[in-house]
Amino acid sequence: MFLKNNKYGSKSKRGKSTDTEIKNRIKELANGIIDSINIEEMTRTQKVNILKACLPYLIAREIQTFTDDNTDLPLFVDGPPKVVIFNDKKELDEYNEMSEEEQNMLGETPSEFFGKGGKA
Repeated sequence: MFLKNNKYGSKSKRGKSTDTEIKNRIKELANGIIDSINIEEMTRTQKVNILKACLPYLIAREIQTFTDDNTDLPLFVDGPPKVVIFNDKKELDEYNEMSEEEQNMLGETPSEFFGKGGKA
């Protein structure tokens, strides 16, 4: 039960956090190790292993720079998608040669364009 002027939670039993101190020490240690590596004395296998270890960090940063796509796409489409079924390649070629207006009219009366077999 909460009472005014109580001492609950005023003193933590956990102690102070040393995470930042530990992280700084690890960073210093890692930087010292990296600075002490002499690449000229390494074998090809050792160089490849270091490259394998470093690439995921480098590639992850590069991928973030390429996500600058500001294309505004609509949330909803105005109408249902148009599906055109062709019986053979000849009908497909005829369809590709049509103007956009003729292709839009195709949904209304496909048999006029492809004969008996055309569907839209």
